[in-house]
Amino acid sequence: MVKRRKKELGTYLLLGLSQGRVAALLFAETALIGLISLGVGLVLGIFLSQFLSVFTAGFFQITITEFHFVFSWKALDLEGEPWRDLIAPAYLGVLAEEDVNEARTPKCSVDVELLLDSTCRAKVHAGPGMVKQKAPNAPQDPEVKFIFDMDLSMAGQIDPRMAAAGLETLHGHSTPIFQGAITDRLHSALEPRK
Repeated sequence: MVKRRKKELGTYLLLGLSQGRVAALLFAETALIGLISLGVGLVLGIFLSQFLSVFTAGFFQITITEFHFVFSWKALDLEGEPWRDLIAPAYLGVLAEEDVNEARTPKCSVDVELLLDSTCRAKVHAGPGMVKQKAPNAPQDPEVKFIFDMDLSMAGQIDPRMAAAGLETLHGHSTPIFQGAITDRLHSALEPRK
């Protein structure tokens, strides 16, 4: 930079400025250019940062899927107990009725969508059914089990920095839904055995 401005600096020296004053002038110019660049860079950086945060936040939606609970009468030593004694009526559909024969109703499902708060929702699919093995040639279990499938999601624009808090919120919603779906009898059967 000094080589390009050699004639200008020589003119300053001919006009009577000392070398110290010319050096101070160069330093002041460089400092001023640096401060202006810093200010413009900060303003542009803050603006672009906010723009990218808003732009990318639209891509983030937290979803927890594949939250499955499968209850086996055999595994819990509850053979012969009707599902209505183990599962809350809201998740049983017609099986909640006293006059429905569970042995003759191997498949009956309930689909529920719950709005948990302004951004969270749960989709629950519940009912008896058979769990199929996906591996080829795997033996299929003939036991009818109760399947409680819960998908939780949080919609809207979520700041990526808040993803962990969003997951914690969804987890906080899952516990009361699950606890409300099972009766005290099933809850005690799920306790660890001594």
